[in-house]
Amino acid sequence: MPPRQNLSVSAVPLNNQTANDAQHNVPAVAQAPVWQASAATAGGLQRRAPALACCFGMQLRPDRPTWETGVNRWGAVHKGLHATFVCKEIKKALRDNSCELNLSNRSLHSIPVELGQARELIKLHLDYNKFKVLPLDLGQLAKLEHLSLSRNELITLPAERWRATALKKLSLDHNRLSSLPEEIARLPHLECLDLRNNIFTHVPRVLLEARSTAAIYLEGNPLLDSEITAVQTAIADRKAKGLSVPKLSLPSISHPTPQRSYAAYSHNHYRGRGADGG
Repeated sequence: MPPRQNLSVSAVPLNNQTANDAQHNVPAVAQAPVWQASAATAGGLQRRAPALACCFGMQLRPDRPTWETGVNRWGAVHKGLHATFVCKEIKKALRDNSCELNLSNRSLHSIPVELGQARELIKLHLDYNKFKVLPLDLGQLAKLEHLSLSRNELITLPAERWRATALKKLSLDHNRLSSLPEEIARLPHLECLDLRNNIFTHVPRVLLEARSTAAIYLEGNPLLDSEITAVQTAIADRKAKGLSVPKLSLPSISHPTPQRSYAAYSHNHYRGRGADGG
């Protein structure tokens, strides 16, 4: 049995474009750390798993018989694979006139414009991605009833993108929202609005004008007790005036643990065993 060859790995900067890079039109990355392996080991990987070697961008340096794996390039390959799969799924949804599309957990920062052509969509799942703003114009999806954007990085929701008159359920929980456009609360068919675990410090009063059958969830937000009390008072005032209010679910008012007082024990006439020497 031939002796096993050890893998020698070292980090070296790739400062210019190699001949093989130029042949395959791969852009060079200045000072990008790459992994350098022995030619025998890398060659064995290429023979046994050529697809894996290709995915990691392994190239043969012309100046010495070594293979280099561009670790920094794997991020670009990974994003490219996600984008390819997303485009294929959107095209399939367009071809099949699908009513539901799930693009969750794809590390997406944006959405291909082709999604706006999926006019038969009723349910769209975009959870566990990297969106910071609403990634599409909902006015293009006239039949959309259920939109889920849970666990993203949403900071703002542009008002001009909420023209989806059919929207019934909207999940925006576990994001970074601190404000809400009035257009959301005034959606004519809204039934459920999930705003849990954001960073609201004040409840947008426009929420009190939502449909009376709508359920709005605000647990997990850093609302002060004074703000919760003010909202409860506003709800009572609207009811007293005969105005409808939605089903608003607020965080519980915190009750600080009372400090134990030992003053009362000074008036206790009971003496325990041994107090009088007995």
